[in-house]
Formats: sequence, structure tokens, C-alpha cells
Amino acid sequence: MLNRPQKNAAREKCLILNGPINQKLIRFIIVGGVATLIHFIVYSFLIVIGGMDPQIGNLGGYIAAFCVSFLGNSFWSFGIEASLKSALRFISVSLLGFILNAIFVHFVTKTLSLPFWWAAVGIVGITPWFSYQLSSKWVFSSRYRGCASYETVAWYRLLRHLVLAWLILDCIFFRHFYVSGGDLIFGDYGDSRIVLALLEHWVSWWDGSIDWKSPNFFYPQVGVLGYTDTYFLFALPHIIFRSVGLDPYLSMESAFHLMKLIGFVGMAWFIRSRLKLSLNLAIMGASLFYVLNNQYWHSMHMQLSAVALSPWLIGLGLMWINEGQKRSTGLLIGVLLPAFLLTSFYMAWFTAISLLMLLIIALLTRREVLEKGFVFRSIPGLVLFLIGTTPFLYLYLPVLLDKEGHGFSTVLNNALYPVEFIRVGGSNLIWGWLEEEFFSAEYPAYSGGFSYIPNYERIAGFSPFLAMMFFISSFFIFRKNLNKHSKPAPEVNTAAILAFSGLFFWLISARYGNFTLWQLVYEWLPGASAVRVPSRILLFVAVFVIPVIMFAISRLLKM
Repeated sequence: MLNRPQKNAAREKCLILNGPINQKLIRFIIVGGVATLIHFIVYSFLIVIGGMDPQIGNLGGYIAAFCVSFLGNSFWSFGIEASLKSALRFISVSLLGFILNAIFVHFVTKTLSLPFWWAAVGIVGITPWFSYQLSSKWVFSSRYRGCASYETVAWYRLLRHLVLAWLILDCIFFRHFYVSGGDLIFGDYGDSRIVLALLEHWVSWWDGSIDWKSPNFFYPQVGVLGYTDTYFLFALPHIIFRSVGLDPYLSMESAFHLMKLIGFVGMAWFIRSRLKLSLNLAIMGASLFYVLNNQYWHSMHMQLSAVALSPWLIGLGLMWINEGQKRSTGLLIGVLLPAFLLTSFYMAWFTAISLLMLLIIALLTRREVLEKGFVFRSIPGLVLFLIGTTPFLYLYLPVLLDKEGHGFSTVLNNALYPVEFIRVGGSNLIWGWLEEEFFSAEYPAYSGGFSYIPNYERIAGFSPFLAMMFFISSFFIFRKNLNKHSKPAPEVNTAAILAFSGLFFWLISARYGNFTLWQLVYEWLPGASAVRVPSRILLFVAVFVIPVIMFAISRLLKM
């Protein structure tokens, strides 16, 4: 239900959006201009960088422009609440516009043999006018739909802010890719080659020309897929990008972009829904998650960027525990977690252990969880999870039994000392001096007489400022949660659990001389011996660190 200020705001929004026709026309022109610009950018990008046929470029530009145009015109230009009917009508108009653009492209490139950009004359000048006439008199006419609701306008505002923030962040994170015109992609000379080989293996499997367990490296040896991550969820978009004409390198990089976008949206959703924070703080937290130093540093290992799925699963796990009556939540976890395990074992295994820990905490502190029939309602999701993990176990269990995992000396050598929680590498513009002045001398690449550790494996920490904010925020949240004078709100409990989880994973993965609590994990938890580099857990810990900081900031702003 809306309170009175919200209703008044919604009514005022409705009056503005359904105002004079010149306002609608101006807003339509703005939305159309943005959509047309996006159409032309995507169109040119796919042709110049992707090397695609102009018609394929036109299709890609059309799809991108359609999404922008429909949402913008629905909620802003005409103030009409989006519906299936208006969507179908808009699709009809857009398809007619697409046919017009296709005619322009064919006439310019085939009939007149002119450069492809001359088709922009028709795309920019004629098609928008045609679309406005049908949109104003048929698709978005107030005779068919009422004014957009307050909640609808709020969702549009959320989407608008997310898209804008993501576009800026994507240009920052992938700046070398864009500046080079698509020639520079993430990776090194070793890992990128095997990633590309695995993604192309899935393309060959999709074509039916190869066994899914036998990529072509180590040929003629078969069944070697179980010796590495499969990149399964990266392969799905990679296959789509390859099928529309992108080359293997651009398809791989585009799949990487998409995974980063999934993580950005997932973190914003997690902060907004689980901690009940404002839109601005949710986007701020998601932005930090997107450009974290350790994620950028380890982007050469593309499978580690699948940590983007962790906010979704941790959020679903909290929903599953707190709202166990919803079977759909357990079913989503049962589908997503097995696919995650096939994609990136490290990040998925850390996430699975975290979900198990959250469940144990809930059972120990909240007995009403069992009273809600939680176990009975979780059975469908559990069954789906067991079925989904069958390919994973079939692929990796024989390898684990044959090789018996990594030796503990190797694992210990890849564990970080507690102070390395703030190690960000020498290339960091603000904190890089710490690497040369302190870390490279005190904690070099060689350590303890064990095997060589590349320096990049030791650089997985957070900036000192971010680490300090996390520790202070955790103290603040624990203090508030332990206040006996008042019962803390559910989001305060959630923040306390997240703070505890972040500190817990940091402490157990750290090395204290030749001792580490990780040895208990290594010896007792299934699959732990397959984790060669426990320091990578800090990439996952960001799922707890950032929401905790955002929650503390929100409470500080309310003081």
C-alpha cells in the first residue's frame, strides 16, 4: 500500500507525464535520440569491430534500441504503465521500423554500393517520424492504459540509474578494450588461450562434432575436461555471440562483459532487497563490486569473475532461510548452484560453503525456521540440486580420486598472511607504494621454502581504506545487534551475519607462520583439497564486505 506522500507523488507524476502534447513530443524525441544513437553505435561496432554483415549489425542495433525506446516511452514520454498489449503493439511498430531500416541498408549497401553509414540518413530521419505517429496514436494512447503506478515509475528509475552506472563502469573497467578498438582483451599468454580453447570446445560440442568431456588440448587424450574449470555459464553467451558472427576473441570478451553486468545487477539487488537500503547506496555498492582492485587484478583468470553469481546465490540463500515457504527460491538455488560449480569451482565452492554456514547459523539461532516446515519445503530444491550436480560429480570426482587433490604444502604456500588483506599490488595508483615499501620485501614471491608462487596470486586484498571501513562497520553492526534494550530489525541481523561471514572467511584462510585454520577445512570438508589457492577467497569475501560497508553508511546518514 502507498502512503499519502507516495500517492501524491504518483498523482503529480501522472499529471506531468500526461500533460500537453508538446511535452510528449519533446520527451519522445529525447528517448528516440538516445535509442537511435544506441542503434547506430551498436550497428557500427558490430560492423567495424565485429566484422559482421551490415544486416547483422542492423539487427543488433535494433534489439538494443528497442529496449531503450520501449521503456523510455512507456514510463517517461507517455506515462503509460507497461503491459503485454502495449509491448506487443510496440513490437509491431518496431518491426515495421526494422523493415524500413533493412530497406535503407539494402538500398545503400547493395543497390547504390555506398558505405554503410549512408543508411543512417533513413534510420535517423524517416523511421523515427513514422514510429512517433503510430506510438502516440495507437501504442501509448491514454485511451488504452492508465497512468504508470508509483511502483512502476520507481522500477523505471532503478533501471535507468543501473544502466547509466553500468555504462560508465564498463567503459572504465574495459577501457583498454574500447580504446584499442577491440584489439586488447583481458588475459595473459597462458590462461586466455585455454579459456578460448574451452569456449570453442563448447561451440564444437553444440555443433555436435565433439564429445563434451574431451576438449582438443592434450589431443589425442580424451576425457580431460575434468582437469580444469569448464566455463559452462560463459560458454552459453559465447555460443550465441559466435552464432551471430562474432569472432572467438570478441565472443569471449563479450561473455566476460555480460558476466560483469550480471554481478553488478546482482549486488545492487542484494543490497536493496536484503538490507533494505536506498537505490543510491545499492548502486554505489554495486559499482564498488564492479571495479574492485582484486577483481581487476585477477581478470586474467576469467573463471574467477563468475563471483558475479555469488550475490545472487547468497541473497537467494537468505530468502530461502527467512522465507522457507517459497519453494521457488530453493528451486532457483538448486538450478543455479550446480551450473556455477561447472563454471568456476573456486567461487562456487566458496559460495556453497557460505550457504551451508548461513543455514547452520539460522538453525542455531532461530528455531522457528524448522517450525515453518522449512525442511519439507526445501526437498524439491534439494532434489533438483542433487540431479544438477550429477554432471559435475561425473566429470570431477574421478580426477579428484585419482590425483587426491593438492598437497597441503602447496596450499599453505598460497595462503596469505593477515596483513595481506590490504595488499593491492604495485600498479594501484593510490596504494601501490605499499607493495614496494613493505609487501615485496616482507612477503616475496618465494615463501617458506615451498614452490614458487606468482606474485599475482598474493595480490587479492582490499585497499587499506576499504578494509578499515569494513572493520569499523562490522564493529558498529555487532554493537547495534547486541543492544539488549531493543530487538534489532531483520536487516540489522542480516548485516551482522554478513559481517561475521566476511571476518570468518578472512581469518580461516589466513596464514599465521606455518599454521593456518584452513588446514581444518582442507582435512574435513569435501572438495577442499581441490582448492590450491585459498587466497582467492578474498575475491568472494567482497560479497560480504561491500554490503556491510553500505549498511553502516546508511545508518550513519540517518544519525
